[in-house]
Amino acid sequence: MMRRAFFSARTTYTDWLISPRLLIFGFVFMFEFTYFIKPMNDLTQRLNTPINIFEPFSAMANDRYALPLIVLGFMVLISDFPRLNDFATFSLFRTGRTAWLMGQAMFLLMAGVTYIGFILGSSMLFVMNNAYFLNAWSLVQKTLNLGTEQARTLTGLYPFARMDNSVLRQARPFEAVLHGILLILLFIVAVGCVQLLFALLQKKIISVFVNLSAVAAGLILLIVDIKVKWLFPISNAVFGWHYDGTFNETNMPITASYIYFGAVIGVMLLLLWRITKRCSFHITGGTE
Repeated sequence: MMRRAFFSARTTYTDWLISPRLLIFGFVFMFEFTYFIKPMNDLTQRLNTPINIFEPFSAMANDRYALPLIVLGFMVLISDFPRLNDFATFSLFRTGRTAWLMGQAMFLLMAGVTYIGFILGSSMLFVMNNAYFLNAWSLVQKTLNLGTEQARTLTGLYPFARMDNSVLRQARPFEAVLHGILLILLFIVAVGCVQLLFALLQKKIISVFVNLSAVAAGLILLIVDIKVKWLFPISNAVFGWHYDGTFNETNMPITASYIYFGAVIGVMLLLLWRITKRCSFHITGGTE
């Protein structure tokens, strides 16, 4: 069964790689270059000191404006997932329902790793001339967080280049980037599972509303700052939000967020398995 599931995942992934929707990668790169990469390169020259090569990605992964756009970009990239056309339906019956579902889950993981890998890799590539590869934050970030007049001026000029103190104080770069990758990956896999669920129910458009509403509600509750925010995926997907930026306090244990995503994705996969077992794929054809 695993072999058939992998074959199904590979086929879906190959079709995805040649899809015109991969142009979204270009728009994502333009966003990260304009708001994170270029400002950090400018700061290295202005302050005459290099940055850590992981700082652009860590800044994006812990920014309340960047993360929703990253998730939105992935939603666009998989907007035709799953492709339940006539060929896919024929392939499904040859593969088997359970193996097909496992293949779709594998595809979400593969697509998520590719997407995050692109963001991480491109951010590292375009700052490498002014960066170092060490497990220590740069003087640029320390300068931006001093609270001096110079720091306020630079933050005003480069608002997205400054990382929150909660990240700088609670983790070194290697740990911060690892948590950033894993949490965002779990988040977008959960988003993909929601889309797959409603696609099988022939209500794919509802999945867009559900995913966007969950992101918006989570951001609003984050601003209001009440405990209910931890019931939403986006609050659990940002490493820095688990800690206080001023005091050495933990708002939510990071392990709790991994358990949260594990439970959410596990429940979604169980629901998907039950629906896949009884779904009539003859009537879902053409919903791509």
